[in-house]
Amino acid sequence: MDVAAITRRGVLAGLLVGLGSARAAGGGMNGADARLEVQWSQEAGALMLRYRVANPGAGRLVVFDRVALRDEAGRRVPDPTSAWVTFAPEGGAVVDKLVPDIPDSIDVMSPEIPYARLLRAGEVLEGRAVLRLPLQERTPYGLHGAAPGAQTAWVQARIGFAALPDRWDGEPQGKEMQLPWGEPAWLMRHAWARMNQRVLVSPRQALEVSVLQP
Repeated sequence: MDVAAITRRGVLAGLLVGLGSARAAGGGMNGADARLEVQWSQEAGALMLRYRVANPGAGRLVVFDRVALRDEAGRRVPDPTSAWVTFAPEGGAVVDKLVPDIPDSIDVMSPEIPYARLLRAGEVLEGRAVLRLPLQERTPYGLHGAAPGAQTAWVQARIGFAALPDRWDGEPQGKEMQLPWGEPAWLMRHAWARMNQRVLVSPRQALEVSVLQP
């Protein structure tokens, strides 16, 4: 997916570089960087987010973009196109694929943690979120953002990632597995993921989409 093709199909929201030290558990990487590129569009009654996460560094990353929303029975159902959506002040909508913070005001027995994809040095992961319109807030832990208007004014994407150490000191903090559609993934321990996660944030993109009214 080259930049010219993205620009032809929709709005290229921009490139954001997240840099800095990730607190690595065990030996290996002392820091990590990643790059995020996003494109927004409306297609067939849905808000579509397409994204690319690049790893220009020398070590391995895990990208927390395989969100598992809960069904009516409370079971976590992973879906490559799922994401959390939070309404922000001033008509914004924030689309998250990351390990969400646990609010201090609640006790949580089973923390929400997305499955993660491995991103090796020099490689790029592509993904998307497909959000049915009118847009509905889907937040972890049942909390709510700002009161929505009839339409959004802007949208923004956030993607979480962390640096994998070259080796673990002690018990590994994650395990490799396979998702129901056959894709390999990592399931990380929540405490490790929260401590080591860094978040790539796209620029706000002006975009009006209809919002489901409460």
